[in-house]
Amino acid sequence: TSHHYILLEIYMNLVTLYAKNNEKQERIVELCDILIPVLQKLEGSSKAVAFMLIARIGSQVSIRRAGNEKLLKSGWLEESLSNFEDAYTLIKSDVQAPDYLIDLKISLTNLKEEKDSN
Repeated sequence: TSHHYILLEIYMNLVTLYAKNNEKQERIVELCDILIPVLQKLEGSSKAVAFMLIARIGSQVSIRRAGNEKLLKSGWLEESLSNFEDAYTLIKSDVQAPDYLIDLKISLTNLKEEKDSN
């Protein structure tokens, strides 16, 4: 029903607002975990899905940087690396792409190298 679409829009707007204000990283991950499977089912591989993937990955990296890796699911880095490339391809030249996209790519690469060296 249309109420479900309204709820999806509210969740997406919350993710955008939290990400823009760099706050509630855990909540961004939770909301994206709800949104991404639904959006993928409705839209397939779309820009909306890509933006939610990037928001979730950015929040996961922030959580990790804050030393709260215990809040992240096991295997989050490998999943993030895989999802980032797909999402990056879709939105890298989009005017609405987040400013931190390149920095996020570098951070993921650094985290992978750090993990591989341990």
